[in-house]
Amino acid sequence: MKILLTKPLDASGELITELNLREPVARDYRDQELVVEARSGRLIVSYDAILRFAAKLSGQLPFVLDQMAPKDLQEVAGAVLPFFLGGLDTGSTS
Repeated sequence: MKILLTKPLDASGELITELNLREPVARDYRDQELVVEARSGRLIVSYDAILRFAAKLSGQLPFVLDQMAPKDLQEVAGAVLPFFLGGLDTGSTS
């Protein structure tokens, strides 16, 4: 998945204007901790976990993604979250 950035990122002198997130495979979830807290009917997800996973899927170092504009971070989070939350039970019954 390609995400066009609103603000370029500096990767040690190379300007990054887009992130290409590949689809994860099982090994990408090793040592990946996602903190999901259910509180007052809401799910609270750690941005740290999102950024670490996005770095892994994009091939960029975490310090590069730390420079993202808030709008870009929200778009990346929206792309990464389904990989974590896709298997969660919705609580519905059949």
